[in-house]
Amino acid sequence: MRRAVWPRVLALGFRAAPRHMVAALVVWIVGAFAMSAYAVGFQQIVDGYLEHDDAEVMRGAVLTAVLFSVGWTVTVLAANIGFGLSDHVALRLLEQVAHAAATEPRLRRLEGAEYRRRLGAVRDGRVLLAAGPRHLLALFQAVLRALGIALVLGLVYPPLAALPLAAVLPVALERVAARARTAAERDLAADRTTATALLDLAASPTAAAELRVHGLGAELLRRHRAVADRGVAALRRRTARPTVLRSAGWAVYAAVFTAGLGLVVVRAADHQASVGQLLMVAAVVRRSQLVSGQAAAALGRLVSVGDVMRDYLWLRGRFAGERAPGTAPPVPSRIVHGLDLDGVGFAYDDGPPALDGVTLHVPAGSLVVLIGENGAGKSTLVKLLTGVYAPTRGRILLDGADIAGFARDDWHAAIAVTFQDFVRYELTAGQNIGVGDLPRLDDAPAAWDALRSCGDGAWARGLPDGLDTPVGRTLPGAVDLSGGQWQQLAIARGRLRDRPLLHLVDEPGAGLDPAAEEAVVGHYVRDARRRAAATGTITVLVTHRMTTAVRADLVVFLDAAGGALAGAHADLLAASPRYAELFTAQAAAYHVGEGTR
Repeated sequence: MRRAVWPRVLALGFRAAPRHMVAALVVWIVGAFAMSAYAVGFQQIVDGYLEHDDAEVMRGAVLTAVLFSVGWTVTVLAANIGFGLSDHVALRLLEQVAHAAATEPRLRRLEGAEYRRRLGAVRDGRVLLAAGPRHLLALFQAVLRALGIALVLGLVYPPLAALPLAAVLPVALERVAARARTAAERDLAADRTTATALLDLAASPTAAAELRVHGLGAELLRRHRAVADRGVAALRRRTARPTVLRSAGWAVYAAVFTAGLGLVVVRAADHQASVGQLLMVAAVVRRSQLVSGQAAAALGRLVSVGDVMRDYLWLRGRFAGERAPGTAPPVPSRIVHGLDLDGVGFAYDDGPPALDGVTLHVPAGSLVVLIGENGAGKSTLVKLLTGVYAPTRGRILLDGADIAGFARDDWHAAIAVTFQDFVRYELTAGQNIGVGDLPRLDDAPAAWDALRSCGDGAWARGLPDGLDTPVGRTLPGAVDLSGGQWQQLAIARGRLRDRPLLHLVDEPGAGLDPAAEEAVVGHYVRDARRRAAATGTITVLVTHRMTTAVRADLVVFLDAAGGALAGAHADLLAASPRYAELFTAQAAAYHVGEGTR
């Protein structure tokens, strides 16, 4: 574990719970002294008894009783303080990890394999990391107790003060074994993830029907067992040699202390040490074994803590260099000229471009229908327009200003979005709408208006408490909605903002029958005309239903190669054979003539 990580683990504890850290430090120092020195009382009791010195016996008994009582009391107290400290650190970690994920400005970072791996490592290891300050304090206490033991042994015979150094070898080998196990677990993380995913799928309520119909339960469990067994076998192979070395280290340690105890026996036989000193050394040797084990266990855990801490610090470091508040240009209150895509391209990691050199102008107040076959980049373009993706090349300009220059929160407050993969919030039905405009989170009339704008909302009136009803699966008294009802809440959420500059709607008719889709699209068309007159709002409807194009001011057709063709519907019919072919096929299926409006 790199040395730089240890102070940061300690600092994490002081930031999360400074009082607990100070209290734990004081208690563990007192405990280290008490549990190391109480054996001195044994010597006084035994030697006083053998010499018929009742006062010495009494002094030894009092010393032993006091130190032993203090030692056990502070041990229990330290455990309680330590667990409280871990709880405080865990809470702080959860808050900071949630903040890291929620405030990450670029969605591609969250979607990146490295980000997800590290975020998952911190999430899964948060309990271990939360205990990191406690393990560091335990290691510190073990060192103090070892020094106390060395002092007591040195009082009997100075060379014996070196005996605690015998713990260095097994403790170091314990650290090597812990590193080997941690490295093996990291390398086998993919198998562990696969095994967990298979088990989760086998136990998933949503997958239960399909698994039973296809008889896949036994096959999933067989695969889970195979992956798990492979991982266990690989872990056993990787850790076998370090385990043997660790055992050998403890054997050397035991031999050294046995020799030390034998030396005291010889000295007692030669009357160079008292019987009391012999018993004191025996007690201290036993205590030394416990202390060495404590140090080895703490150091082994700290190896794993260090790995999680490095992932945590990596996540924290992702925010360095973000635009400081107040340095960004203001977002305009209305669109005057329009939106321009200037050679916009985007690629996922090292893959082929999802969008390649898209250049087009969208006039203010336009109703745009974005069309393309599956995988053509429609949803990618939506994420670029929202600013959660950044173009890998080119710019997106609003009235000539690059939207990348706007403060992220300001730009998000100026747009309204309905995503195809919408979130099902574990809130009330009304709050599921209200999150679309946080200042109106609990504005019931606004939520009802937004819901009625995309349907009659009769189903919501039938809920036990209307829009105040908790929905989902986790809240007390919650009602789980149908897929269509969740979708209506998501659509209403996207319509809650009255004056957005950009209104993006990704597949509004997905999962709806043609009649319901027609009604939803009709609402969006009317809204687009109203908002265009007020703020120059540009409305973008993303769809694979090409018959919607007949209502648009501008149609953008994305092809499979990542390019774009833009123009009026009639112009695209004449200019693109592929567009004409797809439109004609869908128009026939939906009985819509190309001249319909």
